[in-house]
Amino acid sequence: MSKLPPGLKMRGGVWHLRIGIPDNTRDTYPPTRSGKPASDACRGSLGTRDRAVAVVLAHAKIAEVRKELADRLAFKQAKVAPPIVPMITPELVAFINASVAWADLGNR
Repeated sequence: MSKLPPGLKMRGGVWHLRIGIPDNTRDTYPPTRSGKPASDACRGSLGTRDRAVAVVLAHAKIAEVRKELADRLAFKQAKVAPPIVPMITPELVAFINASVAWADLGNR
């Protein structure tokens, strides 16, 4: 027998899948009804008793959830990313030099 995907278990004769939320993206999920942080990105029945079908369905769901987790992490990192520093152009240098020269004239 081959190994099962992580989180795949048989309960009551039906295959179920549970995929936890990593700590680095937990705050991107809404809290549960009780107010606690969410712990599962996916939890539920796959609706089959067949092991082979369950493995295929689990791999498809795992791929879908991994993409969602990657998207959430990218969005989270984009929100906290430092602002982009504008490129210093020759026009900006000329403007700064002119401003400094003008300020120097006023102080003399």
